[in-house]
Parts: sequence; C-alpha cells; structure tokens
Amino acid sequence: MVGFGKKLQKARVPTWEVYYISYKMMKEKVNVFGQELKSGSKVERKRILKEFKKF
Repeated sequence: MVGFGKKLQKARVPTWEVYYISYKMMKEKVNVFGQELKSGSKVERKRILKEFKKF
C-alpha cells in the first residue's frame, strides 16, 4: 500500500474537493487509536467516534 495516499491525491476530482476527507489526517488518527489499543489504554468508543466526526 505504499504510495496509496499519492495515488489518491492524483485521482482527485476538483469539483468534489469539498467532500474529500484528508487521508493523511485520517491515517494518523487511526494509527494513534491503534497504538492506544495496543498499549492497553482504555479507549472510549464515543471519543473515537467524536474525533472521526470532525472529518
């Protein structure tokens, strides 16, 4: 999956720009939540959903 973000960026349609989610930001958030789960930290589902609603 190396380069997926770059391929996604190149395939963007300008008229749809307002509907796109930042892939980079989303990927960072998923990694943060994944690390929290691995570390045994209590991750609240509501907090995660609230964070993703911001996109």
